[in-house]
Amino acid sequence: MKKIIFLLFAGVILFSCNNKNDDFNGMPDTRTEGAAGTDIYVKSVKRGSAEWKAMSGEEKTRVSQIKEQALPKLTDEQLAFACINYPEGLYFGAVNNERAFIASLIKKFNGFGELMKRQYGVKTLIKFYKDLSFDVKRLQNTEEFDNFSSPQVFQYVELLLSDPSMMNLMDAEDLKVLEDAAWDKYKMKRDNPDIYGLGNAGSTLLLIATIRLKTDNGLSRQEREILSKAVNTAFFPNKKEDIEEIYSILRK
Repeated sequence: MKKIIFLLFAGVILFSCNNKNDDFNGMPDTRTEGAAGTDIYVKSVKRGSAEWKAMSGEEKTRVSQIKEQALPKLTDEQLAFACINYPEGLYFGAVNNERAFIASLIKKFNGFGELMKRQYGVKTLIKFYKDLSFDVKRLQNTEEFDNFSSPQVFQYVELLLSDPSMMNLMDAEDLKVLEDAAWDKYKMKRDNPDIYGLGNAGSTLLLIATIRLKTDNGLSRQEREILSKAVNTAFFPNKKEDIEEIYSILRK
């Protein structure tokens, strides 16, 4: 039942964006202007159209790839944007193991491979995360999230950045910038529980836990076991006591 509810909610998020280019493949369409041309995908198909609905999962994956000739022409920012927009991204909550799902997603979409080859690729994704915020005025006026402020988008980006393949490309400065940004996001979520909820704040703590496990900042054996269990299972704590336990370890 939880997975069904998530799929319905994620679908609302995906289809409710009002960006004029939001209805092709991703969220919104990433057919950028400039050197990459006007169409970066193998095939742009209107999301929700009869053609899109008739496609198998494999076919949707194929047409959502970036054309090989377009990949090197995209800027780091455009490429990071395309990765965030990848259509399957927000459905991580519909699977039993979110980390395994994200790992397969990174291998499946060629945009990730190109981004991770670049000198500043992962740094650009970190900056994207750092700049994520929600528009309170828009939410109050329209009761809709903008394209990059929904709880699912925050969790998706946090899962991407906590993936081992991403973490292995980060240097000490990257990890520090990412951890500082994650604490800012945690505070924002805790200050707005009616919007993001405690479970979403828990996912931010899991990103911080992943960083701490990598940097090994004075954790005891028991603390490492607690954090490792949460990280390895991608368990988003939704009980206050669970969140407080992880928080107390990370904040000491």
